[in-house]
Amino acid sequence: MDVRFPVFTLVFSLLLAAMPALADTYRFASIPPALPDTLECGTNEFPPFTYADANGHAAGIEVDVVREAARRLGLKVNISVLPWPRLIANMRAGALDCMFAAFVTQERLGYMNFTRVPLHVSRLALYSHRTSTFSFERIEDLRGKRIGTLRDFRTVDVLDEALNQGTFAERVYGNDFDQLFEMLAQKRVDVVIVNDQVARAVLRKRNDDAIVEQPVALSSNAAFLTFSRHRNFDNMVAKMDYALFEIVADGTYARYFAQHISAPSP
Repeated sequence: MDVRFPVFTLVFSLLLAAMPALADTYRFASIPPALPDTLECGTNEFPPFTYADANGHAAGIEVDVVREAARRLGLKVNISVLPWPRLIANMRAGALDCMFAAFVTQERLGYMNFTRVPLHVSRLALYSHRTSTFSFERIEDLRGKRIGTLRDFRTVDVLDEALNQGTFAERVYGNDFDQLFEMLAQKRVDVVIVNDQVARAVLRKRNDDAIVEQPVALSSNAAFLTFSRHRNFDNMVAKMDYALFEIVADGTYARYFAQHISAPSP
């Protein structure tokens, strides 16, 4: 089964080559008293990375990773699953300590402090209806299309800038990825842009073979755990980076990834 994990593995193989002894020798200092011992963190529906389970509790690959990183640092973390627009709004307002996972943008750097170790590398794929003649090879191929995305969802700079001009293509917003794919099935949009692993999870649940992935992907972007700039989390970010590094280095990340990829769709 092609789970497109090699790109992520390569990133961390390079990290391991650069710092071969860290995972064996690094020991965490105590968290400074000025920092909280409990983090209020948010995420969104992004299965299999993050989602709400049947009981409404946060679950997924990255939920497991963040909880394990917090445990290694002697922290507690409360994780809420929120709609993406509300998640971003809460980070802007400082209502959350942290969120995951987000692409780096200049605008977000103003209110988010990003870890350096990513939680995943997102392969942004394009999906269209099987009966469509649409074929994607370059950004210009999206001109005039109805493009389904979540509100405040970032793709790549050149496409985001073109969409913001309002004349290149029509951006159609969905509340979640289920709704976006339903709009695509009904041909209310021409294309949906989403992480390929997320699309597979949603489409397995829908049991829908009318939607197909375009052969050419839009991009591969690293997505990170972020902390609010409303508080000074610089020390926390540095410690979290080492915890995340160790989780990858000792195989814990790969184990979580395999468990959730092989599990039934949420």
